[in-house]
Formats: sequence, C-alpha cells, structure tokens
Amino acid sequence: MRVRMKAAAMTALVTAALVVTPEMAMAAQYDGVMASATSCGTGATTQREIALSYGSPLGTVVARVELRYSSRCNTTWTRVKSTVLPADQLWGAVIRNSDGRSYWCSEYAWSSNLGANYCLTPMMNRSGTSTLAYGGADLVNDSVDGWTSNF
Repeated sequence: MRVRMKAAAMTALVTAALVVTPEMAMAAQYDGVMASATSCGTGATTQREIALSYGSPLGTVVARVELRYSSRCNTTWTRVKSTVLPADQLWGAVIRNSDGRSYWCSEYAWSSNLGANYCLTPMMNRSGTSTLAYGGADLVNDSVDGWTSNF
C-alpha cells in the first residue's frame, strides 16, 4: 500500500512538472523571434534600464541598456541604444535565469523614433522565470558594459 502511495505521489509530481499552461505555450512560440516580426512590440514597456558611462569622475553616458517586456506575449528582449555611437558598436543579450539561455543582438539600425542607433535581441519567453539584459558599447580604445537587475 505504501509503495503504491509513493508511486502515485511521484507520478503526480512528475505530471505537475510537465504541465504547460496556455500562457507558457503561447510565450514559447516567440523564443528567438524578433518583436518587430510580431505584434508583441505593440505596447511593450521598459522594465529595467541602466546607463553605460565612460570616463571619470562622473563619466559621459554613451549608451543605455533596456530590458523590454511585452505583457501581450509574456516575452522580454534587450534594446541597447546610443545617440553618440554607430549602431555596429553596440551589442546586447537577453538572458533567461532558469536555464541560462541567451539571445544576442542581431539587428543594428538607426531609429528616427528613438533618435538613436540601437540593437535589438530576439524575444525570450519569461513564463515562470525571470530574465535580465546585458549590453555594451565598443569605444575607440575601450568598451563599457553592464547588467540590468532581474525582471
């Protein structure tokens, strides 16, 4: 009897671990997809942001790293932008904490809406976990980089 109860409990635990909610399934379909290729970017918000500075004592802000979030798709992505650097000198990643998966910038451009050069990572499903943004800028003789906090 005890063996059957333990087996039933183990089966219930394994089954619960394998349950995929509709929200998780929907968000998973966007893993690795650019927000601009979907409606996920509509209404997206910046949840975390850091300024990348160079020089001392106060430094000049050369770029900003943003962790963008779509409540519509439950996805995040990183945007690195700069008004002073060419887009090909910017780089970034979005990292999922549960499994360490990351996506890196693959699209560089000028945006008249932002008034800045920027790079965007593909989106990442954040159902049941948190993500963070990492980004940087390559300067003539140096580089700067930084992490946002988890969201």
